[in-house]
Amino acid sequence: MNPRPPAQPPSKHDMLMSLLDEGMTMLHLDARTPGVDVPESLRGDPHLRLNLSRRFGRPLEVKDDRVEAVLTFSGRAYRCVVPFTSVFGMSSHGTGKTLMWPEDIPAEVLAELERNISQPPAPRPKAQEPRPAKRLLRLAPPPPDEEPAEVGKAEDSPSEASPPVEPPPTPTPPRRGHLRLVK
Repeated sequence: MNPRPPAQPPSKHDMLMSLLDEGMTMLHLDARTPGVDVPESLRGDPHLRLNLSRRFGRPLEVKDDRVEAVLTFSGRAYRCVVPFTSVFGMSSHGTGKTLMWPEDIPAEVLAELERNISQPPAPRPKAQEPRPAKRLLRLAPPPPDEEPAEVGKAEDSPSEASPPVEPPPTPTPPRRGHLRLVK
């Protein structure tokens, strides 16, 4: 009896087709790989991330050995060519599923991953508390029968002659939009 050969893992082509069926998919690739055609400013990136979707309304072809897609970069369309030899990861935006091919990950990306794993995450900065509303403060002249208080010293009790502090203005409710649904 012959043992059954190990099952071949699905190809990058098949995995991409499956992920595209789920929705937007991000390719993780080494843009320095021969045959990759992306905008000039991205060609030296060892970990370029490109989003692909059938819903973009632009040409997208998944061939046996590569992906060809017209993508937008800073508002400009560019026809990208991505050979599967450059792809080392894929992730689905819809499901969160991520697939990696460790043997294809560039050394620089592996080193960065190792640094990130060995260093604890930096504490997140605390959210800034909203600043209190600025108020216009003025010195009022003292009443004629009182001596002026020294600056920087607090009085024991508020004087009856001091002007009342006005509360901050109440915000006005947002206005309703002028559009309405017509059936």
